[in-house]
Amino acid sequence: MEEQKTVSSEVASGAYNASDIPFDFVEEGTKTALICEPDGALRDKITEALKAMDYRTTEAQNARDALKKTRFHVFNVVILNERFDTDNPDANDLLRYLAALPW
Repeated sequence: MEEQKTVSSEVASGAYNASDIPFDFVEEGTKTALICEPDGALRDKITEALKAMDYRTTEAQNARDALKKTRFHVFNVVILNERFDTDNPDANDLLRYLAALPW
């Protein structure tokens, strides 16, 4: 649980860094997706399918990277493997963070 507070706190209070922005420019109405999948082959298939549906995609390297990307952009779709950046799906801090967001 302490890890979640640390990651969330860092992202919430971190200084602006242009490299944290997932897209340079997105036209109004463009659909975007964040992919959080550790398996490269599966991630490639997900990316291909989303691009075929006209989504612009970005991939997170870990939970901290995903949180930084969500800091500057609201995604239409987030694909999250419950074991992304953790061995225990019950301790997936990113999943807990996203589940707590208001709809």
